[in-house]
Amino acid sequence: MKMRLSLYLKIILWVLLNMVVVGALIIGLVGLRYSFNPDRFIAFTQSVQFDLVSRMIAEELREATPNQRQVILQRYAAAWKVDLMLITPHGERLAGSEMAIPNEVRQRLLNSPFGPGMARNRMPGEFPGGPAPDMPPPAGDQPRPVPPPNGPEGANQRFPRRPPGFLIKTSNPTRYWAGSRIPIIDRGLDVPVRGAVLVAVSDSFTGNGLFFDLKPLLVLAGVVLLTSMVIWFPFVRRITGSIKLLTQATEQIANEKFEVRVPDNRGDELGRLGKAVNHLAERLNGFVRGQKRFLGDISHELNSPLARMQFALGILEERSDPGLRPYLDDVREEVVLMSQLVSELLAYARTGLKGVEIHLGQVRIRSIVDKVVSREANGHNFRIEIPEGLEVTAQAELLTRAVANIVRNAVRYAADSGEIVIQSVREGEKVRLSVIDHGPGIPDEMLDRIFDPFYRIEPDRNRATGGTGLGLAIVKTCVEACGGTVSAHNHHPGLEIRIVLRG
Repeated sequence: MKMRLSLYLKIILWVLLNMVVVGALIIGLVGLRYSFNPDRFIAFTQSVQFDLVSRMIAEELREATPNQRQVILQRYAAAWKVDLMLITPHGERLAGSEMAIPNEVRQRLLNSPFGPGMARNRMPGEFPGGPAPDMPPPAGDQPRPVPPPNGPEGANQRFPRRPPGFLIKTSNPTRYWAGSRIPIIDRGLDVPVRGAVLVAVSDSFTGNGLFFDLKPLLVLAGVVLLTSMVIWFPFVRRITGSIKLLTQATEQIANEKFEVRVPDNRGDELGRLGKAVNHLAERLNGFVRGQKRFLGDISHELNSPLARMQFALGILEERSDPGLRPYLDDVREEVVLMSQLVSELLAYARTGLKGVEIHLGQVRIRSIVDKVVSREANGHNFRIEIPEGLEVTAQAELLTRAVANIVRNAVRYAADSGEIVIQSVREGEKVRLSVIDHGPGIPDEMLDRIFDPFYRIEPDRNRATGGTGLGLAIVKTCVEACGGTVSAHNHHPGLEIRIVLRG
């Protein structure tokens, strides 16, 4: 089954998708422009959190003994819930957790900017006490030139830029290794050990917030989302509200409620559409009222000639030759059919015209149904299931005409297929009146059209099928004049005509 989403939800989802796409494009463009890679990403995050923690640890390790280093690292490891080690670029453990260092991490240490060749070079300006005195490198180490000072035109900086850190993922088990160089003092030489690396190990990519803190990004995303919702919500709500009003108006116009109007004070396309809908409703109201008034006028004018024709036929029957009686009977039958058509046209026009004063009141359904059945039954089997005291808000004459047309229609097409059931029940503040037969029913696609004037399921109209196509149209106009609704439903077999009125 295809999921249906409201227009409001579709617009909101589209806005969110737009934000995600734009964010991805910005990240991609920034990556192309500045050669974005994971190392730079983790270096950036370290500068925010991991680098700060590294500096704090380095400050505490400055004058610490090896035993004190172990205690310091254990304290920070417990606070951040990670494993911390202090190692050399060769992988020699100086302090911290006793863990086997994977080959990937060892290789990264050797290839990093703080590799073994930089193990004991001095770090000018690293500490507030000033540059360390020049000392020859220990045996076995190759001397390396002192890195040039950072800053414009080689100006000395108090805190030179540190080489970027790294983040490596290892398997079996899955762990994340982050490293950052920190300076420590060798108690015997009083010289910074440049190659010392602080390594943090965690089972999580974020390192419990040490490697990467998701909270600022989540807060930023929430702020962006909330801001977007505040900006878009009134706009989307106005659009969907206008569309909802237009939809409801067109549905009512389709049900011949042409007095409906929608707000048309917007200055955009929806405002133009609202004006067009209002203009359409006004034009249709004029056309339908003119049509029904025309039908009523024609029907009224035809009543007098038909009455005179029937009177003349009666005189001819009395004075004509008996051999002419069959011809006169055919003429009389045609005149009677014309009189019925004119009467129905007049009834349809009167009930459908606006401005006709209709007084509604409480009407007992059972009394109306009993009267209609006694007049239309003609020996057919009816079953009535209506409580005696059940009342609806309607006009007795209009409701009687509607029920009579429904019953007459059921007798004509389904009387020989079984009993006709008339039942009524209260549903909250409404009352439902149903006339159910056991005939062949009608095709489902025609259920909404049988209440249109002059619509017939059989294209030919003859004496065998009878009817003018106005019976159910009159039912609809009578029920709607009483403030109710009427609908048709197939029962397979059988057809139910359902009237709903206020209780």
